[in-house]
Amino acid sequence: MCILCTTIARAQKLPFTNYTTANGLTHNRTHVIRQDGMGYIWIGTDLGINRYDGRSFKYFPCPEKGYRSARYAIRNSAEVIFAIDHFGIAVCVGDSVRFIKLNTEKIGSINGVVCINDSTYYLNNESYGLYCIKNGITRQIILPEPFTRKSNFVDIFNDRKNNIWSLSPDGLLFFPNGDILHPVQIPFFEKTYINSVRQDKNGDIYVSSHLGVFRYSEDNCSAILSVKPEMVLTLGADISGITLPMGADISDLTFDEYDNIWMASTLKGLYKYNKNTKAVSNYGFINGLVSQNAWDVFCDKENNIWVATENGISKLTTQFYYSFDFTNTDYQNVKGACILNDSTLLFSTILDAYIFTNGKIEKINGYKNIVGYLEDLFLKITENKLFVNIYLVINATYIKILTYSYELKNNTLNQGKKLEELPGGIEHIYINHGAAHEGNEMWISTTNGLQLYKNGKFYPVPGFTENDKNITITYIARNNKGDLWFINNNRDLVRYKITPANADSFPYKLEQQQYIRSDRLGAQYYYKMFIDTRGYIWLCGKEKGICLLLTESNGNVTSIDTFASGTFSSDIINDVAEDNGHNIWIGTALGLDKVVFKKDSFRIEKDVYGSVLCGKYIFFVKKLNDKLFVGTTGCMGVISTDQHEPGIAPEVYVSGVKVNEKKVVYLPGSIPEFKPNENSISFTFTGISFKDEHHIKYSYKLDGLDKNWSDPRPEYTITYSRVPPGNYTFKVKALSANGIWSIQPATFTFTIAQPFYTQWWFIALVIITVYAIVYSVYRYRINQLLEIQKIRQSISKDLHDDIGATVSSINILANMAKSDLVSESKRNHFLETIQEESKHVTESLNDIVWNINPKNDSLDIMFARMQRYASELFEARNIVYEFALPQVFVGEQNMDMRQRQHVYLIFKEAVNNLIKYAEATRAVITLSIAKGTLTLIISDDGKGFDVNSEHTGNGIFNMKKRAQEITADLVIESAPNKGTTIQLSMPF
Repeated sequence: MCILCTTIARAQKLPFTNYTTANGLTHNRTHVIRQDGMGYIWIGTDLGINRYDGRSFKYFPCPEKGYRSARYAIRNSAEVIFAIDHFGIAVCVGDSVRFIKLNTEKIGSINGVVCINDSTYYLNNESYGLYCIKNGITRQIILPEPFTRKSNFVDIFNDRKNNIWSLSPDGLLFFPNGDILHPVQIPFFEKTYINSVRQDKNGDIYVSSHLGVFRYSEDNCSAILSVKPEMVLTLGADISGITLPMGADISDLTFDEYDNIWMASTLKGLYKYNKNTKAVSNYGFINGLVSQNAWDVFCDKENNIWVATENGISKLTTQFYYSFDFTNTDYQNVKGACILNDSTLLFSTILDAYIFTNGKIEKINGYKNIVGYLEDLFLKITENKLFVNIYLVINATYIKILTYSYELKNNTLNQGKKLEELPGGIEHIYINHGAAHEGNEMWISTTNGLQLYKNGKFYPVPGFTENDKNITITYIARNNKGDLWFINNNRDLVRYKITPANADSFPYKLEQQQYIRSDRLGAQYYYKMFIDTRGYIWLCGKEKGICLLLTESNGNVTSIDTFASGTFSSDIINDVAEDNGHNIWIGTALGLDKVVFKKDSFRIEKDVYGSVLCGKYIFFVKKLNDKLFVGTTGCMGVISTDQHEPGIAPEVYVSGVKVNEKKVVYLPGSIPEFKPNENSISFTFTGISFKDEHHIKYSYKLDGLDKNWSDPRPEYTITYSRVPPGNYTFKVKALSANGIWSIQPATFTFTIAQPFYTQWWFIALVIITVYAIVYSVYRYRINQLLEIQKIRQSISKDLHDDIGATVSSINILANMAKSDLVSESKRNHFLETIQEESKHVTESLNDIVWNINPKNDSLDIMFARMQRYASELFEARNIVYEFALPQVFVGEQNMDMRQRQHVYLIFKEAVNNLIKYAEATRAVITLSIAKGTLTLIISDDGKGFDVNSEHTGNGIFNMKKRAQEITADLVIESAPNKGTTIQLSMPF
């Protein structure tokens, strides 16, 4: 007893990516989606404008509060221009939004906008008609008769020849060459409710209305009044074209790169219409769309489809692919197929058989003279001859399978015969599989063992008989050497070499070359086998996936690999095929996988084309020329393996710069300069690619600091700390999820200033200053040496002039005193003189020694010596004297040797003159230090003198000369009988 098992068709969850307020949208009711020239996605919502960069949504609120819905938008050059309800328009690009208010009291809902140039815009005002904004000035456009109605203008569109199309209450208005004052009404759409007007890449105009979708070729637009549009899709009644169900109100449409029209339906979600195959597919909430209520659809430059809905936005990543839809047939699953020739594929849906040739499919007739269902075996025997397995329904609980032979002619299966009716055929057997040999020969595995079919007759292969159950063949394949590989009913794998034999009963001899037991193959049932051009053997399992056997040049298996569960999309493997690029395609129960080889290694890509295949369960994968044919639930997909998915390089931008954690605002193209301590630089960057925006990677470098690019990584921010002064350019490039690098890196050039102490002028100033200091020290040292030399010369002069003369005088007096010629009184006088001169010499020497001793530099010591010297002389002459010293004693202050010598000698000279000549009875000596000046005053009440008369002595002359030496002022005031005052003032 057998039970017929079929796969039930069910709605497929497509890989829609959905975005709602949970992802950052400001409102779930979205109306329109467009992409600007920089690659950013802009979304109009009930609360205004959002921008999506692949990572987050950014909200750009209208500058005026209130209900400001953004329901319509166009792309103009690099900009996206939104119509903002009750306000005006917004011009958006990159990170910039420029709002332009409609300068009129009557605004209302704005249902469309077109851009004529950078300063001129036309708007559809739903309540008040057409308006123009030019250079910020708004004016209403008054249409001529008979277009006098102003309300219910729905949309406005500008084609690439600058014709304007307006969806008005009178139907579809056409403004040739943008002449807004001279509209014409397109006759066919009079009183027709129009939803949208769009233009495809060929320039054709598509109009969606409550009747369906219509097309004008670009050339026909010049004769718009006389040319009737082509009906592409019909809503409801099948007038012409392809029928869409009633209620599939098409609100908007867009075009992808694969000749598909995508249509947003306000009630039915999303429709796709293939212009080549005429197939229509519907995707709704059950397929993963975020909502059944779709308002707008848009195709971005990477061929992703974006849908604006009542409950957020959805994105569907498309691929180069087209399919033949069978969802409207009695049985939807496309199960079996075989290659007839280089241009023809035969396939079935169990209930019907079809033939594909020259890009078209046709139904095959003829086999239904037998009551039953097509099984998944189509085996080509010879030219235009087939073996077909058919399920025969005997009763409700019993089904048997029989193989029939057919001849295919004029798309009809003729002369169907049971296998047992053929020469050599055996009753009640059917074919499991077969492999062609050459010419009209084929090795066939049957329920009655291995058979050779040759010249229309079956020959049992010796050793594979009905009684030898251990080597019953379940699957058979041939390698490029002509050897046969068998899987037997024990799940073992055997290879046989075929050689001609001179036997009457059978023309070939089979020699076993290799025998691999099932326990080495993963201990599972393999019901299909595929040998690729490398000689690798792929065994398709129903429980544990694939077993891969690698072979060497002689055909022997060298290694066996069984893959862990989860390696492929499913552990149920239904078919294997190889494309022209030697990639292996795996049809599983949960999608189509691709094995990509690179030398001796490979990678596995899961669920390839999962976004477009209408079913995950893959029944077969067949290669015909450069195409793969994929049978699945609901359709047969056709993949051009030699026509690769167009790779779009992602755009990349430096989206933010922070210096010391503070955001930097800079003008594009400028080169900002930061201070030396502003050396912690953070960069944020964004790669624009929406194929899989969450798997973009970045590589970056800082020219002037980094030698190499960083390894690609998903992080989108980097911080450089303690960047030294210099000129730098930060560069970043993006790697999309499908492995394409951005063409040009984004850059940010900046400078970190040198500290002032590293500037040339500062270095020069330091050098000059150091040189000046060194030179000053040098000069000071020289001056000191000169001063010392001068002092030495002064001391030498004093010793020579004063002490030397005195010593010479003493010597003379001593000689005279020793003479016998002088009297005793003279001798005593000479001795007294010698005593006085000796005392004078001693005092002079003491003064010199005291003056050159550095211990005597302090003023208090000098003042004490001066006081002691004067007091001894005054007391000896009975002169009353008075010393007046500073109130605050300045013992901590010093005077250099040269100044001290001259001040002391001036003081000494003045006191000596007072003692010798003044005949004074009273003397006052005053010392003071104030405001940086040292003042010495010596006054007496003596007889005085006339300061203007000539003096024969050297005392006054010497005092004045010494005062000049130390830059001091010496003032002598005196008059006969008036006393004398000597004042010495010296900077100190």
